[in-house]
Amino acid sequence: MADSVKAAVTRVLYSGYIGEGEEVKAFERELAARLGTPRVMTVNSGTSALHLACHMSVDGAPAAEIITTPITCIATNASIVHNGARIVWADVDPLTGNIDPAEIEPLITDKTQAVMMVHWGGNPCDIGRICGIGRANGVRVIEDAAHALGAMYQGQPVGRHSDFVAFSFQAIKQVTSIDGGCLVCKAPEDDARGRLLRWYGIDRETHEPADLRSEVDVAEAGYKFHMNNVAAAVGRENLRQRFGLLALHDSRRKPRRGPLQAAGARDRRIQGPCPQRCSSRLRGIPAPVAEMRRFLRVSSLHPGRMVGVGIGPGARRGSRHQAREIAVLHDRRGKPTSVRRSLRQRLTDDRRR
Repeated sequence: MADSVKAAVTRVLYSGYIGEGEEVKAFERELAARLGTPRVMTVNSGTSALHLACHMSVDGAPAAEIITTPITCIATNASIVHNGARIVWADVDPLTGNIDPAEIEPLITDKTQAVMMVHWGGNPCDIGRICGIGRANGVRVIEDAAHALGAMYQGQPVGRHSDFVAFSFQAIKQVTSIDGGCLVCKAPEDDARGRLLRWYGIDRETHEPADLRSEVDVAEAGYKFHMNNVAAAVGRENLRQRFGLLALHDSRRKPRRGPLQAAGARDRRIQGPCPQRCSSRLRGIPAPVAEMRRFLRVSSLHPGRMVGVGIGPGARRGSRHQAREIAVLHDRRGKPTSVRRSLRQRLTDDRRR
């Protein structure tokens, strides 16, 4: 938490306006400048941002489907269910934990409304390839970038590529507003619609002489997803201190012990030989593919020791439990296997015990 937060929050608390106002607008401008996007829409959580993205992607289509990944927090895919769509699982790349583009296209049908990718542990997916699949099939692309604020893809910040990109400012994120999030919409019309939906469907910017609570025409029922000025004040100060927080984060890293070190892998940030030229500012991601293969091989020989190994920030995506799920992508004989098959085998083994 930035030291300047206390003064900023005190200023807002006693300003006479703590709801959504100028502080929120200032936070949105600063986020847009940081991401290099023309517009950013703040909301009260990253989950709300995902909900709006799914809402606008499904758009009331009957029997809608959204292709997504099983390696994520439940919040990602709960947004799909809450919008009446059916989840269609795509397998992941065992080296990254990210959704595999090769698994997506065979799953697309005339019911598919969107593809949801999750930047697992802040390490970007193959965004360009997935967006290409979406464009070729007329399907919206959503990024769950809850852990990817500041990550780069092909020289550009994550947030500039897909139809919808959702970020989180929840308590454990690198930039926190206590709780909050934002949605970046590529199309101006989606951004305008999202701003209506985040506050009941009411246009807060209207200049007509009308009572917003009783004399407006609400064309589409919305939600109470807006951010307030207090959360925005916290977020603004932490955004300004972002690089200082990252330096502090790196200074507090502790060497990991267990199969990862036994395999000879080093704990460091990805800086390159990623084929998509992507980089993550989070910790604990072994960079070269060869090191990851050794990690997977050793973990398959010592499955019981996986509990002591964590990859990523240790919350939501990148938890120790998820590290264990990735580890079982190689069976006990060292042969690659799919996520679905490996998880089924684990359940079978547990029953036998």
